[in-house]
Amino acid sequence: KKNISNHKIQPDTITGESLALSELFTLLYDEAILRAGLDHKGLFFIKDYPWFLRGMSKLSAQGWAMRLEAYMNNLELCSGYQELDDPDELRRIWNFNNEIRKYMGKEIHPPDETLIVMSKSMHEVSGMALGLERVLMAMYGVHDIRKFSL
Repeated sequence: KKNISNHKIQPDTITGESLALSELFTLLYDEAILRAGLDHKGLFFIKDYPWFLRGMSKLSAQGWAMRLEAYMNNLELCSGYQELDDPDELRRIWNFNNEIRKYMGKEIHPPDETLIVMSKSMHEVSGMALGLERVLMAMYGVHDIRKFSL
């Protein structure tokens, strides 16, 4: 099995002039797989996301978003991250995300004040959301979730 851990893309080398973040992520994902010689089969983990794809996750001392996603047969199975425990930064990210939503003509989400206040007591908290239907889809070769039922 090949390992992509030696093929890290450094945060300061990432550029994307007119790409949406989701498009940029797809390029990074595909580039990592191609460099490692992987063929999209089997189990694959992605960690150490660039800061601009952090969502509401904490950043590492090296500046990477502390997120992790697992893929199997090119389907995302689960995702998780280290919870941000700085209320000021959480509020700043929330407001920034709302500015993006406003610019895109989408509905603004009011800040969750309880989460923001409680975030300072969430030291070293992380979680992982696993999609059971996605695990079954990957196992049985179903590529469209609309065609899958339990």
